[in-house]
Amino acid sequence: MIAKFKPSKLKGNINAPPSKSMAHRYLIGAALSNEVCHISGVDYSEDILASIDCLKALGAKITIDSATLANKALEVIEAVKLFNVPSSKVEVTIHPQSLVHSLIRTKDGVLYSQMSHPDMCHPILSALTWPEFTKSSLPPLDLSNNPVESPLTCTFAKPDMEKFPMLALGFKAASLGGAYPIAFNAANEIGVEAFINHEIGFYDISNITAKVLEKDWSKLPVTYEEVLLFDSMARKYAKEIKC
Repeated sequence: MIAKFKPSKLKGNINAPPSKSMAHRYLIGAALSNEVCHISGVDYSEDILASIDCLKALGAKITIDSATLANKALEVIEAVKLFNVPSSKVEVTIHPQSLVHSLIRTKDGVLYSQMSHPDMCHPILSALTWPEFTKSSLPPLDLSNNPVESPLTCTFAKPDMEKFPMLALGFKAASLGGAYPIAFNAANEIGVEAFINHEIGFYDISNITAKVLEKDWSKLPVTYEEVLLFDSMARKYAKEIKC
């Protein structure tokens, strides 16, 4: 007998209880969805990792950077570099629904948001066509008649830096400047790869990154070759640490 599954509209945020059997079920349910699902509190044990490997082999996209908030750390670095502001001026807000893609606060203190479906289609379209507003075939976000989640909710929370050390390390790299952001990214990628290959534990990703950032990366690269050199050095240090 062959079981066939169709993509579902499952979507939402789950804080997994300390039960491996329930975590397996949440992962499988999320993998069957064609929407974005966030599962927190997962105990990354060997059998859970085995389930993740199976689901990824079947085509499910499961990201680790979202679990560690390394993705948000990289966005902090991007903001510092692109807008030429100190890291102390950058704030991170956790928004699990991923409906708000950008916020602008005007001088009078009012916030204006750009809201669309939890993917990057509309934000990319806006970036490519700005300052024009171009008609497109993308489905608009319907606040009053949303088939995915009704009622539609948006929540925002301050991140716990102790629970997510990769975010704190990203702020550190952005603040120190030089080649520290390069070292952060390289160490994180080596750590994630080692974790996926079952070579290290989940929290070792941040431990490796922290140790790599203890090196002196204060020199600012001025050529593409220097960028690659610092990246290669950081990856080498990270691999030595994980061993």
